[in-house]
Amino acid sequence: MKKYLISEIFYSVQGEGARTGHPSIFIRFSGCLTKFACAKMGVECDTNFESSVERTAEEILNILSEINCKELVLTGGEPLDQLDDELIHILKENGYFICIETSGIHPIPLGIDYVAVSPKIAEHVLAKKIGDTRVDEVRYVLHKNSSLPNPSIDSNLYFLSPHFRGNYPDPEAINHCMDLALKNPKWKVSLQTHKLINVL
Repeated sequence: MKKYLISEIFYSVQGEGARTGHPSIFIRFSGCLTKFACAKMGVECDTNFESSVERTAEEILNILSEINCKELVLTGGEPLDQLDDELIHILKENGYFICIETSGIHPIPLGIDYVAVSPKIAEHVLAKKIGDTRVDEVRYVLHKNSSLPNPSIDSNLYFLSPHFRGNYPDPEAINHCMDLALKNPKWKVSLQTHKLINVL
């Protein structure tokens, strides 16, 4: 039986985007194929995803069954480096609502209920990987001097997240994101509240 490299499984609330505040079980997958691309682009990963434990789908399900919640957030690292039809099928068969947070490096598989893309790759690569799939939300983390993103994929919602310094948002980045959103109303500002409450 296949084993998945899992950094952690924990119960908390969603901290960003349209589903902020939703109680969710987070499954953090280890590893990320985009980490080298991020380094080249000067993007620092804010999550420790290198440590891991090998778990089968059945072992993952046993852990989930101990928590009174049916909403999952598959995150990483990059969950789509490992996620497959077998695990999706087992989770859906057991009544779970599956949200995924991805960089967009892989096509979106069938069976995912909510897709949030936080691009870590060039837009032309993103367009090639995601194709015509319409995602639920895209989120871009912006510094104080970042330009307004020009997404290459279709989404129901578009979010700008101010860059954090440690556990606190950069005030200049907040003002910049607010200014961009006010001038471009399809964009919404989303603070990464999980960092404020120290849930990474």
